Amino acid sequence: MDLEQEIDLLIKFNDINPKDMIKEDWLDDFNSFYNLMKENYPYFQVKERMLGYNWLDLKDNYLKRLEEAKDVKEYLSIFYDAVVALQDSHTSIQLSLDYFYQNESFKQLYLPKFATIRKIFSDKLQETDEYWKPIMQEYYTERNHLDYETLILYSKGKYLLLAGVGNWEEKYGFGSVITAVNSTPIDETIKGTYEKDYLYWDTKRKKPYQLYIDPKMFGQDAKFTLKTRKGEIKEVTFDTSTEYNLPSISNYPSEIFTTKIWARQKIAYIRFGNFEPENYDKETTEYLYAFFKKVRDFNHLIIDIRGNSGGDPDVWVANIVAPLTKKKLVSKQYAAYRNGKYVNMFRKDWKRENEISKDVINSSLSAVLSDDYTVYDLSILAEPLGEINFKAKISVLVDHKTYSAATSFTLFCKDTSFAKVYGTPNKGEGVCSGPTFYVLPNSKIVIRFFSALGFDSKGNACEEVKVQPDIYYESELRDFDELLYFVFGDLQK
Repeated sequence: MDLEQEIDLLIKFNDINPKDMIKEDWLDDFNSFYNLMKENYPYFQVKERMLGYNWLDLKDNYLKRLEEAKDVKEYLSIFYDAVVALQDSHTSIQLSLDYFYQNESFKQLYLPKFATIRKIFSDKLQETDEYWKPIMQEYYTERNHLDYETLILYSKGKYLLLAGVGNWEEKYGFGSVITAVNSTPIDETIKGTYEKDYLYWDTKRKKPYQLYIDPKMFGQDAKFTLKTRKGEIKEVTFDTSTEYNLPSISNYPSEIFTTKIWARQKIAYIRFGNFEPENYDKETTEYLYAFFKKVRDFNHLIIDIRGNSGGDPDVWVANIVAPLTKKKLVSKQYAAYRNGKYVNMFRKDWKRENEISKDVINSSLSAVLSDDYTVYDLSILAEPLGEINFKAKISVLVDHKTYSAATSFTLFCKDTSFAKVYGTPNKGEGVCSGPTFYVLPNSKIVIRFFSALGFDSKGNACEEVKVQPDIYYESELRDFDELLYFVFGDLQK
């Protein structure tokens, strides 16, 4: 069977108008999604080791809820819960397809080149997207809207009350710690929120956590146990009817690029907010090269990628490593794919990986060592441009929100000694070769997922072990400058 035949067989658009869907159509969509994940998704063993449940075991619960669902919002809620329960930030329901139909680089570079992409992002799909867009946006806003009187953030193993509206401080106390919800210890309670939001992983304390707590996660009448800074214990129910504008959790700069120079100390600083290709045109590259040339004789360059959610590794290779390195550098990175028909179809179309022996993978991951997986070499090579003659030492700052292509950059720095890494472990996965898309056959809703499980040079799954910094330092919550001063002292002197 040639590739075109496989694509026609595996990418299906049933002749059903989404607005006319009945219960059986939604059940059919869910079963198709479940079977797709069962045969193609690579993270099940890793996530079960970390979080204590296997997503595949949740099927009966979702089918029961679908049988009882009464309207579109209830159906959407079930699919969103199921996707979030995969606990993978690279996997999501596409809220809108505008990017794919309006982005010129996507239309010029991807559509002509990849038959799978052309089949999925067809005119027919664009028509159904126009139907779903307002419905999905309304549901997404309702699901994620923040209505509560206190801001509860995770900091160094605890959930603290740090801001709010009205007389929240008088009622609950600034800095009070949540110890339990409905009499269940908070850490146990948080483990049960895997359908509500992404669970981060605290590698120091070896437990999952939420960045912040929305009391609605536990119901409007949930009772929270607080311990105030004075040691007083309180049982409270938070007001979830108050509209609250969430302040910045991590206090990241809003700009994509931020630069600073401390001339007296001969220290330069540059922050990269992301590595998205659309932010790196010829003008941007020239700007970055000019900055590097300006500080090439400094003692130190600080590259800050805290909060960087990723993009494309080619961006950081071309705009950071190639202009700064004086020698060829190689970072050994690997990816394991399930041998499912759908993923195999995408891999054939992309033609980007080289199959290698499984000897590079840590033997603790038995599933990956089975015949169900194939391992590929996704190592990253950077050749020096030789234009700048950069002499400064390089340090990289990372944190819990450093992710995807920013993770692969962190791995590269550690593997090659391109830079010393400071901060806390990153968010997780970073070794990958691009997203896979699946269209639910009846509703035509698009689900984006990453089909590769990435491994570092030691054979450890990045999603599980993260990338550990060379120097661990856990800053105070929302103090963006603390890590900077820890590494280099008082830069204002």
